[in-house]
Amino acid sequence: GDPFEIASEAVEGLLRISGEAPAQTLPTFRDVGGRFLRWMVRNSEEYERVGRSPQMSFGWEKIDKAIPVYPGKSTILAGGSGSGKSGLALQGLITSAIEHGEGGLFISLEMGAELAYMRAISRRIDISESKILRGDVEKFDTNRIEVLIQEAGGLPLVIDDQCPADVVSVERRIRAAAKEGIKWVV
Repeated sequence: GDPFEIASEAVEGLLRISGEAPAQTLPTFRDVGGRFLRWMVRNSEEYERVGRSPQMSFGWEKIDKAIPVYPGKSTILAGGSGSGKSGLALQGLITSAIEHGEGGLFISLEMGAELAYMRAISRRIDISESKILRGDVEKFDTNRIEVLIQEAGGLPLVIDDQCPADVVSVERRIRAAAKEGIKWVV
């Protein structure tokens, strides 16, 4: 039979069995198309308002082209331990905050806030983490770090290292942050 009809019957059957929700009609292609069109118009209006693409910038043009990240789009960065996933994501957050004033939330389930902050700073001003951790920084490097900390002090960035590791808690933190104007979540 018609797969859409079969799916509708299956959904109705499940809803009757569960008794938890009234029967719902499946969205039509026209409904989804309408939502898509409204989404396109909102993005176009946002582009006109800010005068640029709403893409998150990592601060490197080649990476921005290779990993295009836009509001509403999830991107998974995968790699081995120590390959730079968190550092790249933090660089994107700090770049978007500094260059465009856009808020970012970093939820760390294993890394402390201080280490995350150090990674963000080291990527932004191109000083290796190992140099900072060893204390092998010259006066010039220390001055650059101090200037960045002063500039970043008022940025709309939140590093949350106290979030419980369950999906529901993470989702709550993200929804709360979105209500406060946060645009990017790592």
